[in-house]
Amino acid sequence: MHQLIKPKKLNPGDTIATISLSGGRAGDPDMIERYLFGKRQLEEHFGVHVIEAPHSLKGKDFLYENPKLRADDLIWALTNPRIKGIFVNSGGDDGGRLLPYIDFNIIRNNPKILLGYSDVSVFHAMFTHAGVSSFYGANLLATIAQPGGLDDYTERWIKKALFWRM
Repeated sequence: MHQLIKPKKLNPGDTIATISLSGGRAGDPDMIERYLFGKRQLEEHFGVHVIEAPHSLKGKDFLYENPKLRADDLIWALTNPRIKGIFVNSGGDDGGRLLPYIDFNIIRNNPKILLGYSDVSVFHAMFTHAGVSSFYGANLLATIAQPGGLDDYTERWIKKALFWRM
C-alpha cells in the first residue's frame, strides 16, 4: 500500500468549510442556533474563518432527498482554493448514498483536512481509498457546539492535530 497523502495543516486566518455529508440537522430550525454557536466556537478558539458549503444548511429532509448535492458540496470544498479544511456538521446514517457521485481523483488531487465522526466514517474510507489521510474526530454539532462551550481537551487536540502554529 502507498503512503497516504497528508493534507497541509491549518493556520489561524485560514478558511474552513462546514458541511453536511451524512445528516442535515444543522440547517433544521431547532438546530440552527446550535450550528451558529459552533461556528462562533471555531472562529473564536482557532482563529479561522468559517463558511458553509452551499447546501449544508438546507435541512435534513432536503439533504436526504438530494445526495448528489451533498457530494457536490464536498467537491466544491475540495476544489475551492480558499478552503483549507472541511469540518463535518454531524453524523447521520446514509453517507454511502453519495458514493456514486464521488470522484476519487478530486479527493486525491485536492487533499484537505476532513474532520468528523460517526457515519462520516464512510467519507474517511473514501479519502483513504483516494490515498488521502483524514481525521476521525469532533463534529460541529455534537462536539464543538456543546452547550457549555468547547472543552479544553477537544480544543487542545484539534490544535495539536490540525494546526501549525497554536
